[in-house]
Amino acid sequence: MSYTLTVDGTSFGEVYRFSAKKENNQVSEAEIECYDLDATQEGKIVYGNWVVLNNGTRDMWKGIIVDYKYGVDGDVYLLKCEGFEVKLFSRISYDETSTDGRMEWTNTSMNTIITELIDGVISIGTLDADLPAISFRAEYDSILGALSGLARIAGKDWWVSESAGILYFNMSDRGSATSQQTFTMGSDSHREEEEQNLNDVYNVLYVLGYGDGINQLRGQGLGAVTDRATLSADITETDTSLTISDTSFLGIGDTIWIGREKCEIASVVSPTELTVTRGINSDKISPYPHKSGILVYSAEYTESIPQTSSSIDINGIQENRYIDRSITDQNTIDRLADKLIQKYEDSGISGKFEYLGDDLSADVGDVITIVDYDGSSTERVLKSWSYSEETASFEIVYISKGVFEDKIVSLEKNMDVNNPYGQGSTNIFQIQSYENCDSSSPLHVRFRIPDDVIAINKVLLSFKRQPFRLYSKQITSDGDHNHNSYFSMAPKGSSDFDQASDIIYLMGAIDSYSGIIVSGNDTSISKSVANATSNVSHTHPILLGINNDTGFSTTHGVIIEAGEDGSVTSVSGSPFTTDENEINILSHVGEAGKWYDIVFTPEQYVSGENTYDRIMRIEANVYVKCFIRSN
Repeated sequence: MSYTLTVDGTSFGEVYRFSAKKENNQVSEAEIECYDLDATQEGKIVYGNWVVLNNGTRDMWKGIIVDYKYGVDGDVYLLKCEGFEVKLFSRISYDETSTDGRMEWTNTSMNTIITELIDGVISIGTLDADLPAISFRAEYDSILGALSGLARIAGKDWWVSESAGILYFNMSDRGSATSQQTFTMGSDSHREEEEQNLNDVYNVLYVLGYGDGINQLRGQGLGAVTDRATLSADITETDTSLTISDTSFLGIGDTIWIGREKCEIASVVSPTELTVTRGINSDKISPYPHKSGILVYSAEYTESIPQTSSSIDINGIQENRYIDRSITDQNTIDRLADKLIQKYEDSGISGKFEYLGDDLSADVGDVITIVDYDGSSTERVLKSWSYSEETASFEIVYISKGVFEDKIVSLEKNMDVNNPYGQGSTNIFQIQSYENCDSSSPLHVRFRIPDDVIAINKVLLSFKRQPFRLYSKQITSDGDHNHNSYFSMAPKGSSDFDQASDIIYLMGAIDSYSGIIVSGNDTSISKSVANATSNVSHTHPILLGINNDTGFSTTHGVIIEAGEDGSVTSVSGSPFTTDENEINILSHVGEAGKWYDIVFTPEQYVSGENTYDRIMRIEANVYVKCFIRSN
């Protein structure tokens, strides 16, 4: 069969030496030798020009020139070409409307993310309607790298197609559902032996996303079960009723996994409905919302006690990890862990054969039929093909039906965890406060958790109670002062003191009196004597210095409350009659972007029938450990 070459719409005639390869979820490639070119043809050998190889029946391979060499074996051009997918590989994801160019989506439809990623580069082709909503970050990654990451999360194939000069990006289940071509061993084909892919079996997968250390998003895929269901509807972090695809393998009292959250079944309401107790493993992760489609499976089976016929039961424990820091939320990590474990827990079958026919009508992803030497036939999936003019034959690589392969996502035990994603870091900050307070005027330790905090790991409170402290006091007065006394005389029995002449009576102008006592115990007419008070202007010196309350006792208690500013609740253990270190108050400080308050109120004390405020000095320290994004 002869092959002709067209470059940017100009025919180059028949080509004799070339090779081409096309593989699922990969950039296809070709090398083509051209010679005896005229000036017009030479002018078309330019980076980026389109190339089409036609076998006389159809266009077998299409792509663009990415490099070329002249003078190979004389007056010959060697064209190095790659598939149209390279248009996406050579472009960087960038948002010119954002402050720093990073592209990020939160709980956004994958269809929307794809559309925004390829906007202005190529057009949208076929996108499955059931692509999930996820949170994702494409930070100066190649557009193709970001798209292939999305395909892994969705468990879909991706490819670029061309029609009437327009390129289209597609994400779906590639290929046909029924066989597109039959290959007969010993007739038009020759096959090497099939083999099981035991080296590619992984049944305990640790999937890591955005962040670092204890703040890194993580999920786990576990091949210890054969029975799995999926969530049929989204649930919040507080929902206890679940609708799932199948409850037949679950019973009351069983524990189940939903993502990283473990729950206990309270009742089986129907074949598709359960009620559960959430967050059985809340010491590791608190209950969180889950999206429809997340796997639900029994937690009764483990690596050490796998379900019969599960991957771990058959193959033993085969562990690996996968890291994709572009993933920015727990649900997306869970979804990826689900897809990867279903992809890699079974070995599958792979093989290859040489096809000697003139034309290959099946494309990658299509179902093909292989008729074996003994006449038996089996359906497989065409994974890749390559063609060499030197052998004039196709090498066909195939895999089992239902086994999805993606070289970009091939799990390697020695992965480079460095990547272009700016992650942020785990940070520690501390708040110090020390002040006098009493029962009527408590101490408030207020602080704000910034908006860019992604995770709050620890909030620890330590404090000491100390004597009330003053920094000055008055000096006591010496007590000296002077006043005048006035005296009058009046006769016994006289009511007119002004006319008194025969007897002297002493009268003090210091206080009022109700009567006058005279000799013989006679009492004069009752009179009031005018009196006056004088405020003498004077000053007292101030003595500077530190003065501690001598009445303080280490048994004096303090009430502690904490929470959002204006909405505090009692801290466990309050009131405290001892100094404390590292009280865990994380439950009172839960979210970023809010003000928080820790209130210290000295206990009142009772003396007799009266209640009095108690005074003391509080020295407090708040330790906060959190992960802050570097955006």
